[in-house]
Order: sequence, then C-alpha cells, then structure tokens
Amino acid sequence: MLSVIDLEASPPRVIARVEVGDGPEGLAISRDGKHAATAILRGGNGPRSAPFFHRTGTVVGLRIDGKTVTRLNEVEAGALPEGMVWADDRHLLVGNYLDKDVSIFRVDGERLIDTGKHLVLPGHPAAMK
Repeated sequence: MLSVIDLEASPPRVIARVEVGDGPEGLAISRDGKHAATAILRGGNGPRSAPFFHRTGTVVGLRIDGKTVTRLNEVEAGALPEGMVWADDRHLLVGNYLDKDVSIFRVDGERLIDTGKHLVLPGHPAAMK
C-alpha cells in the first residue's frame, strides 16, 4: 500500500492510499511527474519453501495527475527487483538483484509494458540513480 501525502496541506497529511501489493520496494517518479513505479518483491527475499515465495517480483505502474495517483497495471520483473530509475519520461529501468540484470519497461498509453530487453551486469544491482 502506498500513501499519497498532500504536502500543501497544513499540516501535511495522507489524502489517499493506493493498493500496489505486499512489500513495495521503493518508488521512482518520472521526470515529468506524470508516472511512477514501485517494485513488489512478492516474497523473493524469503525462503523458497515459504508459501508466499515467488522467484520473480513485479513492477506496478502508476499515473500521477495533480494530487491523484492511480494504479495502472502490474508487470512481471526479474528476481528481487530493487533499484529503479526513469531513463526518460517513458522508459523505466529496473535492477533485478538476483538475476544480475536490468529490465527495461516502457509506458505505452496507460500501461507499463516489458520491452523484453535486459542489460546483463557483472554484479548485483541494488540501487540506481
């Protein structure tokens, strides 16, 4: 669950909540402020024998319109998605820690889609800037 906070209110306060799934791992906002994304671990950091374990995580796309945040869709990512950064206003890079790669996603209309392209890395991406 993500909380939307109105920073213009006095005092600032939560004005809405957006359901994104269990355990969001950070938030990345596009440069133009119109989109955001959050990675969902889906138990990928827990024991493989756990009933909540999934080998891959997901990324949830969000649309931002003023003080309104709307959930768009959820797309499968790699194993333990952590670091995220917007390359531009339409392309999101997500580091998959256990897969040692970066997935490339694109905003297409009102959906976040997987381009199917990955950048293989020599190490584990944990943060991106």
